[in-house]
Amino acid sequence: LGFAPEFEGSVPQPYRDALGPLAYNQSEVTAAAELFRGKALKGHDAREATLKSLDQRPYILHFATHALADSQRPLQARIFLEADSASGEDGLLHAWEIYAQQWQSPLTVLSACQTGLGKVESGEGVMSLARAFQYAGSQQVLTTLWQTDDQAGATLTGHFFEALAAEEATHVALQRARQQWLAKADPFKAHPFFWAGYVLIGDGAQVSSGGASIPWTWIIVLLGTAGLGFIIWRLRRPL
Repeated sequence: LGFAPEFEGSVPQPYRDALGPLAYNQSEVTAAAELFRGKALKGHDAREATLKSLDQRPYILHFATHALADSQRPLQARIFLEADSASGEDGLLHAWEIYAQQWQSPLTVLSACQTGLGKVESGEGVMSLARAFQYAGSQQVLTTLWQTDDQAGATLTGHFFEALAAEEATHVALQRARQQWLAKADPFKAHPFFWAGYVLIGDGAQVSSGGASIPWTWIIVLLGTAGLGFIIWRLRRPL
């Protein structure tokens, strides 16, 4: 489920002058939705109210938008979506709002600036937007460490989703995406600024095109437990 709002006059004040339009975010979510038989919410359909009303099915969440980190007040970090006067939502999805949600997402892709940055809290780690999505139920989060380039981000995440659709594990998919970018990039765009800022948080497990992670760790544990139980049963079985 992809969200790609517009940024031409629809951004709430006082951010309107600071955030420009994104030329590639809508094509980015469209391509990913086609690969995973999902849905791309673009323009005014990419509403904050829609996100908050999701049911408990495991969605791959994909945001191609603007975001603002806040190193001093991490709960005020926000992702920009579309406002909805009928629901009273202002289109600013704050970290404190994300913490209150329950999204059982096998993967969340935050294709926006600095979504992995935040205040470092002792015993907690980095209090970022990515951390908030983990707390809300995301098993894995593809996040960013610095300002991102719109076109580069769309291309990189496109390669990432293509690898996922080919049944690659998420950590392998990110590696493939970086390799594909570097294979075609000119010397300027081969600079790490364009591709190294996207990092994966989570166990790197495979995500199926149906939207659910394949829990290989638990499968191995269960098979091992079953095998051990069988051995014990045979040893204790009277001859």
